[in-house]
Amino acid sequence: MWSAPPTVELKLTVRLTVCPGTEPVLPLAGSPCTTSPVKDAIVVVAPMSGTVVTGRSDAAGNYGVVVPPGTYIIAATAGSGMRFASDPRWVVIPNRPTVHLDVNAFVQLA
Repeated sequence: MWSAPPTVELKLTVRLTVCPGTEPVLPLAGSPCTTSPVKDAIVVVAPMSGTVVTGRSDAAGNYGVVVPPGTYIIAATAGSGMRFASDPRWVVIPNRPTVHLDVNAFVQLA
């Protein structure tokens, strides 16, 4: 009997951390950094083989897509009115119903 291959609902949240000044600052509790969800960020979900999926985050920085389990590169870049890019990261998506991930970018203002 044939059955459909497994799929995973991948839920991503895109956030941008901004820190003032020229000295490196880790965005930890008590630091002068602010972290906010990013509306309209362009999200890229690229499997090791197969079709690359792109989309835009909603007003709360969320983006969702259904993918098969596997290894992916996940990244986000600026949508309208902003300039940033997250570092691409390799992620192994396990075979489970839902996986939640954060996509973070960091900017230091001089």
